[in-house]
Parts: sequence; C-alpha cells; structure tokens
Amino acid sequence: MRWLVLSVLVLAAFQLSIFFSGICGRRPMASSHKLMRIMGGSDVLPGTWPWMVSIQTKVRGNIYFPSCGGSLIGPQWVLSAVHCFQKPKDQYKLVLGSNRIKKLGPETEQRFIKRLVKHEKYDNQLNQGEVVFADIALLEMDEPVNCSDYIQPACLPDERMEVLTLGHCYVSGWGGATTIYTRIQCGMRWGRRIPTQNVCAGHEEGTISICRGDSGGPLMCREERSERYWVIGVASFGPVYCGTAKVPSVFISTQYYLDWIQRTSKLQLSVPTYTPLLAQTQATTTSFFPLNGSGRKGKRKQERRERKDEGYSTFKNSTMYFTTN
Repeated sequence: MRWLVLSVLVLAAFQLSIFFSGICGRRPMASSHKLMRIMGGSDVLPGTWPWMVSIQTKVRGNIYFPSCGGSLIGPQWVLSAVHCFQKPKDQYKLVLGSNRIKKLGPETEQRFIKRLVKHEKYDNQLNQGEVVFADIALLEMDEPVNCSDYIQPACLPDERMEVLTLGHCYVSGWGGATTIYTRIQCGMRWGRRIPTQNVCAGHEEGTISICRGDSGGPLMCREERSERYWVIGVASFGPVYCGTAKVPSVFISTQYYLDWIQRTSKLQLSVPTYTPLLAQTQATTTSFFPLNGSGRKGKRKQERRERKDEGYSTFKNSTMYFTTN
C-alpha cells in the first residue's frame, strides 16, 4: 500500500514538473494525424490543440453549454476573455483534452473555477467607436490538471519575439488557418483605431473567422522551422456577420499583457528550453531566453507600452461588430 501511494505521488510530481520544465506549445499527437483545418474550419482530431479549453456555462442542473474558449498556461491556470463571464464563477465548467462537445472520452478532464480574475482596466468601448480594452481574464482551477498527449500548456511570447514574423497561424474553436494583419491594416478595415494591446487576424475572403462562442479562445502561430506553437492572442471581438470578407477578427495580445499574467498567476513562465520532437532533425538558429516581465524593469516596459497607445492613428467610417460569445 505504501508503494502504491509513493508511486502516485511520484507520477503527480512528474506531471506537474512538465509545466515548469520549459516544455510548452507541443502537440504530441500531431505526428499521428494530419492537421485539419470557427467559421470555415472543420472538426479536428483529439490532441490537435492540447492547450485548448472549452468553457461551458450552466443551463440548469448539471447541464452545461459551451460558451467560450480558453488556453491552458499552467497546471492550474487558464487564460480567457473578461466578457465571457457575466455570471458568478460557480456557473461555469472547464473541459480540457477534448475536441467534442458531447460523449467526452477518457482523455478528457473537467474542472471548476476556484478563482476568477478579470483585468482591472476592462472597458468595452465598442459602441463608442473604439475596442474592448483589457479584455483578458485568468481562471484558477479547483485542481491541477495532468499533462498528457491531449493536455499540454501553451507558450506565451515575451517581448523579444517578433510576433508579426510568425507564420502558420490558426484560430481555435477548433482550428482554421488565418493571416495576421498589422494594426494599421486592421484599423483601416474596422474604421477605428486599434491600440497596441490588440492583434488582428482573418482571411481576405472571409472564409476563416472567429464567431459567437469563440471568445477567449487562442490565436496561435507556429515557429517557421519547428512544430512549436505560440498563443499570441485571446479572441475578443469580430464583425457582426461571421466571416465578413476583409474585416479581421480582433484579439487581445498576450505579449502586451504578459507582465499582468505573470503577476496575477504567480507563474514563473519561461520560453521553451527543449526542441520539439518534430523539429529535432531541423537546424535552427533561434535562441530562447527566460521571460523577464516581472519586477521594476518589466513594469517600466509595460508603462512604456501603455504610453505608446496614445500614438496610434484614427480612422473614420463605422463597422458592425460583436463580442464573440
């Protein structure tokens, strides 16, 4: 009996250690199936996006309905959007490791929210011709999750990463290829100013887009010469008609809010230190460094980013919109 208890403790410690060992953005199941292509997308196979979290709202009794998405960033923390949570935290359930709404498999884990932290500067200014400011939230789960082929933490970019240079980007509820827009391009399409807290993505033909129910879900991009993905955005809002051509979806930049994420979750997030399995045979010159968003230096950099928000261009003409839940 003592050996059994010891074995369980060792296994639990191993599972949790994965979150702190620099391993993130991995898709262990990707080598066993093709990446399948949200509006314009299609169902994906289990394990395709292992950091994806389905946030479900209680309808009645034990019946829940999927309402938003999120990204697993630590053993007990999920990243999502503020506007997803209009009810008390006990009205939500989190489902991890699944690609289906019904008939959850044995690889699935379910958790509830222990603590819900909404950014203190959240402000929906869509009706005033602006954006949803600080639309970012952190959920602390009631229990840590176990890392598996179907459940993996996401990577978040630090300030060293040139996000706009990343290719192979996808939006997930549950996966469609997309293109990153500059803030100037995005502002021109939306007819409003787009601050540095945002990143925009979409498809010129409108065939790929986030839609209602996709709020809080990740915008993720792959490194050019590896199979590691970075969650660079949290779905915030999009055009009122899902898939409207030439109007990109708007996300909250995880890079911009990285300091807040670290301070709030107390996670010692770090960029990867290991080469993913699918990239081990490929040469790369990319260097990875520990994140340094905490402390006075990080705070000064955050303040500089906030001041830069005052310098963006403004545009005329209004566009219909929706917050994506």
